[in-house]
Amino acid sequence: MSPSALVRDRFTWLAYGQIAAFGYFFYGFGPVVPLLRLEQHTSRGVAGLHGTAFALGGILCGVLTPVLVRRFGRQVTLWTGLVGLSASIGGFWVVRPLWGTLPLAVVASLFGTLH
Repeated sequence: MSPSALVRDRFTWLAYGQIAAFGYFFYGFGPVVPLLRLEQHTSRGVAGLHGTAFALGGILCGVLTPVLVRRFGRQVTLWTGLVGLSASIGGFWVVRPLWGTLPLAVVASLFGTLH
């Protein structure tokens, strides 16, 4: 094996898993927003706030990630992101009103981007 060969350890596969889970949720959530709009009886503009909530979660994560990685390490931070993403996705099954789905979008984006 050459010295420049990529070695995929368990941590690398964990990172791949988190990226895949977040990508699946993020790109699957876009087509769900019109259904949420109908269920919540809101306008297109209000339903579109979910995209803004995702952006806010990404910005918050960009501020918090360096601090969390220095404090807890990359592996703990990545596991926390994966567990938090899973929990927030599960929250979408339970919470129906707009006041609940917008914060869940921020939390899902924050944890999903945490790596």
